[in-house]
Amino acid sequence: MESLTNTAPGFAATYGGTWASTSGIFMAVSFAVFALSAWVVEQRKRYSTSVEHAPMDELLPAYKWLCELIKYTPEVLALAVAGLVCSILVYRGEHIGAPVPQGDQVWQIITRDWPVLMTADTLLGLQAMLRLVVLGSAAFRAGAGHSVPLVKEAAAFMLLAATMRVILLALSPADVYYLDGPLGGKLNLALEVTAVPLLLHLAKGVLRDGYRFGCSVACGTLCALWLARCHQLHVADPQDWHLDMLFTFGHMLELCAAVAVFLRTATWWVAPVKCDAPSAGFVYACLPVQQFLSAYFMLLAFSMPLEVPPELVRAGHPLEVLRLAGVSQQVNKCCVGDCPPTFLPR
Repeated sequence: MESLTNTAPGFAATYGGTWASTSGIFMAVSFAVFALSAWVVEQRKRYSTSVEHAPMDELLPAYKWLCELIKYTPEVLALAVAGLVCSILVYRGEHIGAPVPQGDQVWQIITRDWPVLMTADTLLGLQAMLRLVVLGSAAFRAGAGHSVPLVKEAAAFMLLAATMRVILLALSPADVYYLDGPLGGKLNLALEVTAVPLLLHLAKGVLRDGYRFGCSVACGTLCALWLARCHQLHVADPQDWHLDMLFTFGHMLELCAAVAVFLRTATWWVAPVKCDAPSAGFVYACLPVQQFLSAYFMLLAFSMPLEVPPELVRAGHPLEVLRLAGVSQQVNKCCVGDCPPTFLPR
């Protein structure tokens, strides 16, 4: 996606110093996650026996939170591994996407504007890795009697969006819609493909319930398809216009998924549901972070936030639609991040 990440020339001069300081942040976050993982494992071994015999209402509030944190040991370890891999790849700064000609001026501008991440595509690579951790938690912890946000319509929309991304990568040349940078190329393709079976497991309820959930999913998909058909970027060649439509279609399906998560959570606010699935709180905590990466990409990857380069527009107003959808999802998921009280210890 080299043509997508050509930001304004003055951007690096203005924000280059800020970005240069983030390399230390990546390493610090990685070590912090590992330290937290070791601490959680140690506390779990130390207090597992006492927690089984002590009534919860007699425990101190801080100890209650500790007991809840212990439930998320697999998720913390998965985040630690993902954070370590991302930190190593970003720190090494090796481009694993499509080959870039030596001395390419566009690539030089991109790497100058993103001195740490190398390219804005790394934001989407980070999102794909975090998404896989979230889906893994939701899929392997979901079961009978568990109410988690990534099921039914939300999971169905996310499944369709993931399928569109896989199809887009399968049809796209390596230098068009494949991600560039240290988290791009086949690594990103592997992450996107791995997410599909996890979402199939979460979305199986839609197929089982049929008409009840199928109608809402079908209506949302048709609306997303209409928006994608009317608002297309101009990144691929003219004969490959369908690639630009698939890119917009995938992001519109993600918007539908965000709305479905919000509506499902809103029903729990009105009629609280007892939830004993440990993945629920983890999913709610990760959704705003995951969406922030995508929204930040939409705002700054193509141009400055309020600029619309005409050479990137094939039909309609794709940049405005994608940016509005990204910001809307961010606000939406920040709202649902305020979890129902049944999900968190009181």
